[in-house]
Amino acid sequence: MADEKPTSKVANTREGKLAVFWYTGEPGNEFIGPAATLRDPAVAESREGRCLELPYAHAEIWDQYNEMGPHVGYRTYPRGRIVFKVMIHKFVVQADGRIVEDAEVRQKLLEHYQLPPTTIFEVDACETMP
Repeated sequence: MADEKPTSKVANTREGKLAVFWYTGEPGNEFIGPAATLRDPAVAESREGRCLELPYAHAEIWDQYNEMGPHVGYRTYPRGRIVFKVMIHKFVVQADGRIVEDAEVRQKLLEHYQLPPTTIFEVDACETMP
């Protein structure tokens, strides 16, 4: 099933994107990290097929996306991920509280990743910085 995408499960969705991202707040480069549509070959089923997501961890891919220099670690910027929950047919943003709780940043994220207004935002304690 790795090559087959559950198209019937996602047929009624806007062509939004899944992502593993950081929010830098810098104009023109606000969101960095990989993104893909639901039908992209990089997308993986996870959590017993309940979610579609990109199979990358922030710590593993930071060096590929870090344009700020070696002194900047992957925990410097608020981060999160966008998954698609198959059972409810919705995109879910699981991110640092500073992203989820800021209406302006949420709107920018919806636009940047072409997500529908029905997207759910959840604070992910693992992504929230102290």
